[in-house]
Amino acid sequence: MLARASRAARGVLPDDAPGHVGFTGTSVWVVPERGELAVLLTNRVHPVVAAADFQDVRRGFHRVALGTPRERPGPAVAG
Repeated sequence: MLARASRAARGVLPDDAPGHVGFTGTSVWVVPERGELAVLLTNRVHPVVAAADFQDVRRGFHRVALGTPRERPGPAVAG
């Protein structure tokens, strides 16, 4: 699927970035024009299936791993 069709990636990644999300909370996305790949491995089904909505977790991960450089956390720059 493309980022524009995913609640986990829409508005965080380029609209045409391909990726996939899984039932257990996993996520993989690629930003080809930047040569970047991010994989999130989670297990919301162990020991029981959690009713938690993982969209916020995924979106936060995508923002940190693949967001625009100004969105990514980094060292403070002295001015």
